[in-house]
Amino acid sequence: MGCADAVEVADRVWVRARRMSPRWPQTTAESSAAVRVVLRDLLWLVAPGSCGVALGRSPAGAPYLVGRPGIGISLSHDGPWMTAAVAVGRSVGVDVQLPVAGSARRLARRCLGARASLLAGLPSAVADEEVAWVWSVQEAGAKVAGRGLECRPWTFPVAPVCPAGTLPGVRWRQLRGSAALPLSCAWSA
Repeated sequence: MGCADAVEVADRVWVRARRMSPRWPQTTAESSAAVRVVLRDLLWLVAPGSCGVALGRSPAGAPYLVGRPGIGISLSHDGPWMTAAVAVGRSVGVDVQLPVAGSARRLARRCLGARASLLAGLPSAVADEEVAWVWSVQEAGAKVAGRGLECRPWTFPVAPVCPAGTLPGVRWRQLRGSAALPLSCAWSA
């Protein structure tokens, strides 16, 4: 997914990702500013009347457009990658996740439960990437509810190497083939 690309992952649900320079952003404030630019650019494409609307935060920290309850938004960043999602008439969640070397050994059982054994025969780097794909779905699903980690997203049943699926009240899709790294979007059904 290039910086100018927006992908419609479902009816009225769009995602855009952008890779910033490897040297920027360096701080949380810079990442927050950069991901808001990606959101603004996506809004310009899919809901132009909402481009200048202020961002608010729910008590749980979920972003929203002030005065625009019919437009769901979600933001994510990891390293130099910034991602935004916009949904018209739906709640939405997005997550981008850089694979971390050795993470499959530490996180597979937590994120995959009984399915962790499916990663056993994979090379370490491939298993690490699959755990990142699974976690991106789980975190995007948690963001749909606007509650983040409070709802224990690692318990959401997501199988490795599964490009799309459902959770209770939520549909999700991994952007395999459209994104350069694990990036998933979830939206209210």
